[in-house]
Amino acid sequence: MAADVKRQQTLGIDTKDQRYYEIVWVNLSVKLRQWALENDYDSFVYENKKEGTGEDSYVTLQFRQISKPIRTYSFNSSKYMELVEPIFKKYAGAMAKHASINNKGADIPKLPHMFWAGLDPLLFWEEKS
Repeated sequence: MAADVKRQQTLGIDTKDQRYYEIVWVNLSVKLRQWALENDYDSFVYENKKEGTGEDSYVTLQFRQISKPIRTYSFNSSKYMELVEPIFKKYAGAMAKHASINNKGADIPKLPHMFWAGLDPLLFWEEKS
């Protein structure tokens, strides 16, 4: 009940009418869930600015949809910088050279999958023990 009051205060709802709003809230929630499942949705993602600072929040619609992860991985930023930085420097050099030539017929050098510098993204993730 305290969580409901807190939510209503966050939403700017007067808590003296709490029971009425709670009935409406539950009714709409049930109808939304039913509609979503009938239309092949299994979850919602929304930008949470009321209870957070805008990060994504997830609402699952199936009882057993959330489970304990089988494996957990962490991003190895040192390995990323070690492997990607030289590729970016080479690419930046090629871009600068291309700009200085200013040849209208020349193609801009392409770097596939820019963020990963053309490498397999799985190279940078390590399983936590």
